[in-house]
Amino acid sequence: MSFSLTPTEIERLFSKVLAKQDLFARALFERPESLTRFLPYDEYLPEFGVFKQKDGSLGVIYEVTLCEHETKTSDEITSLLERLRSWFRLDESLTNGRN
Repeated sequence: MSFSLTPTEIERLFSKVLAKQDLFARALFERPESLTRFLPYDEYLPEFGVFKQKDGSLGVIYEVTLCEHETKTSDEITSLLERLRSWFRLDESLTNGRN
């Protein structure tokens, strides 16, 4: 499929666009409204590695990767859950008593 315009069609197209020069200039040179106003944080404090939230509280971001559990024994999985429990407030029944 090919798309082509005749010189007359091109001229008409440019005339329409240039007739709305104000809109054209704004589209080229104005910065759109930022999405940052929707984010909960106000600034990043690199010396502490934390984000200052807009409400004054502090926050951090962690990168979490999956653990390949298919090859682990039940004892290894239980040990892993035990180490993660304090982070995620896991129910003790997941790490106590083995079924």
